[in-house]
Amino acid sequence: MKTRAGVALARRYLACGLALVGGLATGAVGGVGAGAAPAAAGALTFSQTWTTGALPDTGAPIAESSPMVATLDAGGPAAVVADRSGNVFAFHLADGSAVPGWPANDGDIPIDSTPSVLTGPGGTATLYLGLGNAAEPQAGGYLALQANGRPLWFTPVVDPASDNEPAAGVQASLTVAPFGGRPGVVAGSLDQEQDALDAATGGLERGWPFFTADSVFSTASVADLYGIGTPQIVEGGAQTAGFGLGKHYQQGGHVRILTTEGGLVCEALTDQTVDSSPALGPILGSGAPGIVTGTGAFFSGAADSDTVRAYDTHCRLAWSTPVNGFTTSSPAVADVLGTGHFDVVEGTDTGASGSVYVL
Repeated sequence: MKTRAGVALARRYLACGLALVGGLATGAVGGVGAGAAPAAAGALTFSQTWTTGALPDTGAPIAESSPMVATLDAGGPAAVVADRSGNVFAFHLADGSAVPGWPANDGDIPIDSTPSVLTGPGGTATLYLGLGNAAEPQAGGYLALQANGRPLWFTPVVDPASDNEPAAGVQASLTVAPFGGRPGVVAGSLDQEQDALDAATGGLERGWPFFTADSVFSTASVADLYGIGTPQIVEGGAQTAGFGLGKHYQQGGHVRILTTEGGLVCEALTDQTVDSSPALGPILGSGAPGIVTGTGAFFSGAADSDTVRAYDTHCRLAWSTPVNGFTTSSPAVADVLGTGHFDVVEGTDTGASGSVYVL
């Protein structure tokens, strides 16, 4: 079974245009400049260090890809970010100059994923990105870029032979994790398959792909949840009522824990998609580790819409808190009050405005 959940969400994704467009890391928030109100005594003030100016991506700008820092050459750390024109930009943090060899371009396939970084023994980085988004799910895959901006490898999404609605896009960001003692990357696709790939070659890791049954927008988190010396993969996803590979799926979504060999440890079901990326931390009673996530917005009237949900490491629901809007954005875990106890921070979308909650 499969639905094009991502296609129906495309309008929201295409409308989200972040403030990064046309001016990366301007530092303008709360800034002192023409027309700015004087800062209150003791308040932090900000001023622009540099700006890229308008980028060559009119009509398909930076939207959901967030800047990541990577060292690509002798010029020092750089901010790396992608856009919906298929460009991957890299600018030195020191002065905003473009890193030689960049931007890279993937052939004009839109990129909404955030670059993931793996630093090698020489101190320079390799970047990993998902290509494609819900608006254009037929194109895309998994891409690795070398520090000079040239491709290291490209791995397509491979559909099951029985799939009559194939999709190739990977909108989730790739998560770096150890697989069998060596680094790899993992992400779900907009189709029914999730791949874990060798970071050096792009080849499938043992036990993969994993059959997700529907589109995945959630970027996975990785941690050793059980103290056994190997990590687990925690992610959200969507599902539609029906059968797939002999299993019945209910309408809604899920939070899953997977092994690095592609095995399912456990899953928690919801009646709404889980497009939010999970955060992990000591958020449960007595500082026990937990998983916290938002949900999604695809299934109208679902009871689990507009909630923030926490699970233990066996996928059991610890609590669910209603908030004032969609929770497709990803939560963060932080000691907000400085008490040594961790809280959950989540942003909401009411359609007309938003809020930030600390729970």
